Amino acid sequence: MVQAGIADLSESHNLPIDKGFKNWKLNNSVHVYEDFLYERPFVNLALNDTATLNQLQGMSDSARDVSTLNRNCFYIGSKNGVNCAIGFFKSANDLNSTQKNQPLSGLTMPLRFKSESDWSKMGVKVDRWEKVDGLHPDGSLNEKGVPIRHVERYEVPAITVDNWIEKYSFVVDDLMPHRLRQIRMNFNYQEEIAWECDS
Repeated sequence: MVQAGIADLSESHNLPIDKGFKNWKLNNSVHVYEDFLYERPFVNLALNDTATLNQLQGMSDSARDVSTLNRNCFYIGSKNGVNCAIGFFKSANDLNSTQKNQPLSGLTMPLRFKSESDWSKMGVKVDRWEKVDGLHPDGSLNEKGVPIRHVERYEVPAITVDNWIEKYSFVVDDLMPHRLRQIRMNFNYQEEIAWECDS
């Protein structure tokens, strides 16, 4: 009984969906339950909070590994005056971004993924926080006291780099490892770098 339960938990997401879904195909194979748990991967060039990167930079490697600091770029209210760090690094061993002062006000092209062209563009992800009405633990009204996170994605802005880049940092959401085959970047449509995963 216990073994059957463990097998069900560990393998059920790989079982084919039958009955009314028999004609649903993916890459010429029957859909499995796992296909309905994830979306197509969102691949974004990392956009990090500069102050958090500076704080992590001052830590030892072991302290950095266990740190729970959130690197996400974020703003509350207005984007004006908010800067974040693009995920380009001069060295693989540090967090000194070559682009520490990317103004969020310059992000003007939202990616809504309503067309195939949006999927082919490299994006950056920004957390927009707002406070809304809610309740205190005792049930009393908490006016504009409950933080809500909204995720915004924008097309990567034009970036000029004057030095070598040794490390690139990406953020991938809704990842099914076998679905993400390649991350490709074009530089002025002349130079192209591609990362491919091993199957």
